[in-house]
Amino acid sequence: SQQIGRILVNEKTAPYEGEVFEQILLQAYQAKNAYLSGNREGVITEVLRCYDIQDKARKLYDEELRTTQAEADKQTSSGEGFNPKEVEAEMQKAYTYENQAKLQTPEAVYDMRYVRYLSAWLRDAVATRQADYNSALIDLKWVADIFGDVPFVQQDLARLTRLSGDTQGAKEIRDKAGLGPIPQGAGSVSLFLEAGTAPKKREFKIIFPTFSGAAAFAMPIYEPTPNRVSGAILEIGGVRHEAACLTDVQEVAFQYHRDRLPLMIARQIIRLAVKIGLQEGGRAVIANSSNSIGAQAGALAWTVGASVWNVVSEQADLRCWRTLPKRMIVTRAYLPEGDYPARVILLDETGASIGSEDLGTIRVAANQHRMISARSLGTRVFADLGHESYDDPETVPEPAAPEPPK
Repeated sequence: SQQIGRILVNEKTAPYEGEVFEQILLQAYQAKNAYLSGNREGVITEVLRCYDIQDKARKLYDEELRTTQAEADKQTSSGEGFNPKEVEAEMQKAYTYENQAKLQTPEAVYDMRYVRYLSAWLRDAVATRQADYNSALIDLKWVADIFGDVPFVQQDLARLTRLSGDTQGAKEIRDKAGLGPIPQGAGSVSLFLEAGTAPKKREFKIIFPTFSGAAAFAMPIYEPTPNRVSGAILEIGGVRHEAACLTDVQEVAFQYHRDRLPLMIARQIIRLAVKIGLQEGGRAVIANSSNSIGAQAGALAWTVGASVWNVVSEQADLRCWRTLPKRMIVTRAYLPEGDYPARVILLDETGASIGSEDLGTIRVAANQHRMISARSLGTRVFADLGHESYDDPETVPEPAAPEPPK
């Protein structure tokens, strides 16, 4: 019934399951929340589910596009009162965004840099064996290939390379990046900041004449949402650590819709062909039933009613996850054991400070990793620092997985 509704009415008749990049980010949030809530045993399970969604999404899209395109080609050859090439041209024109997305490849939509880094961070933070460090290193290498000049990414890469057993490789990475070794027994504090809100959708609709009436096509188009926050700094212990934007959700959304344009066009052509076919077929049946004036009037009434239905019922699906951030910004600081005052500073595109939030005193424990989960709306920052067992002075933290000697 949902598929029939999709063909006869519009895309909104089917339940909204979320765009693929939204599903991937939802699963990434599940993994992060598991860590922040103290469910460390469940972190790896959530990370693996994220990989699974990414892999299935691409395969499903390829199959869906193939079958839908085949059906659209069939409808196109029947010539049901409209020119499919004109429909496609108008849709392509509408999807020429002012600021084209500049992702590395279309695959980046299904394999986002933020998700990769978060997966590496979580695998590292809950590691209990050598294989965990090796898995984290695979993800981090992928991120480093793109953000090779970001100091904290290179520091992470060198550290995980050492933990995987390659001490010489770790030294070469540090020397090339001009980084000193991490102090023995140091812990880390990472800022995961989400800034602004994701783009919203608006409807792009065109009404055009058919052989004996009218029809329309409508499609969703993403609209940018203004956001002043372009970067951030984590100031801890009086030292500033600049953050990097790993994923721009707005760019991902734009690129994702451009990638899916052939599928949307194919569905639109199928729906137009069916609607116009019903319009033309019903008119012909009524008109040919007799030569009376009543039959002709009935045919005209059918044409007008069907045309109105075709135009009114054709509506773009504007559902989307509006509370997603626009930018996902990350940094990491390695520090000796101790208590440190900390705050987050928001930056605009010029690098000027436009807001800050005092985080109080943060405790760092040896070989332990803390996560600051922060959200900015406008120039306000809301931060959450998950409670750790070593925050209580009388509590001795469980020993972390032993690290190989430097």
